[in-house]
Amino acid sequence: MQTIHDNVTVFVTQRELQSRAPKSDGSIASTTALQYVAENGGFDTVTFRVDFNESANIRLHRPVDRPHQGLNTSDALQKSTQELEFECVLHPLERRVLAYVVKKAKKRASVRVHYAVTVVSTPSVDAVIEAQQGMVTKLQQLQQRSSQTFRHISKWKALPCQPEAAIDRACNEINRYFRDFGEVFIDSSFTPAAESLYASETPNKLSEGDSAVYTLCSWEHLHNIADSSWTFVAPAKVSPKFPIHELAPVALFTSGLPSQDSFLSALSIVAPFRELWFHRWFPSLDATSEVENMAAISVALCDKGVSWRTLLVDLFLPVFPLGRGLMAPRNVDGELYPALLHKAYAKLKGSYAAVSGIPSIDVLRELTGCPWCLV
Repeated sequence: MQTIHDNVTVFVTQRELQSRAPKSDGSIASTTALQYVAENGGFDTVTFRVDFNESANIRLHRPVDRPHQGLNTSDALQKSTQELEFECVLHPLERRVLAYVVKKAKKRASVRVHYAVTVVSTPSVDAVIEAQQGMVTKLQQLQQRSSQTFRHISKWKALPCQPEAAIDRACNEINRYFRDFGEVFIDSSFTPAAESLYASETPNKLSEGDSAVYTLCSWEHLHNIADSSWTFVAPAKVSPKFPIHELAPVALFTSGLPSQDSFLSALSIVAPFRELWFHRWFPSLDATSEVENMAAISVALCDKGVSWRTLLVDLFLPVFPLGRGLMAPRNVDGELYPALLHKAYAKLKGSYAAVSGIPSIDVLRELTGCPWCLV
C-alpha cells in the first residue's frame, strides 16, 4: 500500500485473469497478474502520472477505457500496451484498477513504479449539480419502468412488513427479469432519492456541512460503480472459531456520508467475525455469489434487537455525482457487503441520516441479534 496524496492510496494485489489466447486444446488459459488499484478517499479530484519505465521484463495491460463497465469486465486480459507511463484522474471517492502487470515468459521480472501528482482540484458546485441532475433524470425514467414491470412488488410500500418467503420469491423474480431482459429494479419503498438520504425534517437537524454533503449526493447502480477491484466479500482473515472475547484485528471502514460513525464502529467490531452472521444477513447468498447477475437481494436484520426482519434491497447506492465514487461504507479490500448491509439498515430506520443518531451498542444488537456490553 502506498499513499501518493493526502487521500489517494494505491494497493497491489494478485489476480488470476483469462489469457487472450486459449490453450491448444481450446480450453481457457489463465495468467497471474499484479493488479494496481487506486482509491481516492477525499472530495478533491486528483490527477497523477503512473510510470513503470524502470521496470524490466513486464507486460503492462490497461483495463478497458470505458467507465462503469461492471464487476467482471476486466476478468479477461486486455491487449498489452507499449506505453509504460500514463495519466489517471480520480474523482472524489473513486476506486479503480490502474493497470495489470504480467511477467514475460521465462524471464526474471522486476517492477518499479513511480507516482507523481500533477493536479489537485475541488469540483465546482455547478459541475456537481449538473451531473446530479442528469442522474436524477435517468433514475426517474428507470423508476417509471420498474414500477410498471414490478407493480405487485411496488404495492408493498403501503405494507409494514413482508414474510421472508415472499421476499425471497420476489428477489428470485426480479433477478430472473434482470438476467433475461436486463430489467433494473428500483425499490419503491426506499427509492434512490433525497427522502431516503434524509427525512424531510432532518436537514434542519444537520450541521451546515453535513447537510451540504447529503444535498449533493446522488445514486448509482452497484454494477455501474464497481470494477474488478471490488468484491462482494473478501476471504476471511480471522477464523470464525476465534474467541470473540479475545483481541481481534480491527476492521476499518470509511464512508463519504456524514455522521455514520456509530454504524461504522459497530461494523468494525463485527466484521472480523462476519462469517458467524453472514448467512443470517444474506440468507440467499454466499461468499461466491455473483452479485453482478442480481438486481435485488434480501437482507435480514434484528429489528430493535428483538426479532429478525427480512428486507428487500435494490442495488442503487449513494455516490458522488462526478465519477460515481461510492459514499457508502467501504474498506481497503473493496468489499461490497458493508454498503448493502448499510443500505438495509438505513431502510429499516427510514433514511441514511436517521442512522447517525443510533448508539453503536444498539447497532450491534440489530446487526447480530445478541446482547453486547462495550467497555
